[in-house]
Amino acid sequence: MINQKNVERLFQLIIDDDECLCGIQWEDLTVCEYDTPQSIVNEFVKIFLNNNFREFDDDIDDFVSIANREERREALIKFFEHIVEGLKEE
Repeated sequence: MINQKNVERLFQLIIDDDECLCGIQWEDLTVCEYDTPQSIVNEFVKIFLNNNFREFDDDIDDFVSIANREERREALIKFFEHIVEGLKEE
């Protein structure tokens, strides 16, 4: 089930370049001279969707998931649409 608040929250974290989206999962994103733009983007999307980004919740004193897989997919779509709009304005 998709919670639009989670989608919007994750989208804002992406465009704000928030540090809670940092982590060792990006070490799996390797690029070499044989990669193409398509293969690089595909690998990025796979890593993004398969990662359970978490942030610290002071109320429960523990880390909680920011969004489920479907919400991550929707936030990523929104992010790519944001990129497209920015490119159109250049």
